[in-house]
Amino acid sequence: DYNQANKGYTTIAVETISKWALQLPNINTLRILVHKTNIGSIRVAEKCGYLWKETLKKSFTPPNEKPLDMELYVLENER
Repeated sequence: DYNQANKGYTTIAVETISKWALQLPNINTLRILVHKTNIGSIRVAEKCGYLWKETLKKSFTPPNEKPLDMELYVLENER
């Protein structure tokens, strides 16, 4: 729903899930893969403390399309 865009709901959800996941005993790293043109998702990842790690060449292939490069963002457990 575009009426709910830019209200921070996705950021809150990613922060909440990330904090919960990093408390689990065997989870040390969380990853977000995003296409470079998806500026909103990149902003969410960065707001939630994820750091850009690398570009993964041709790592995602949408149905009936050519492979796309994806950006890898990582959040490390600080325990």
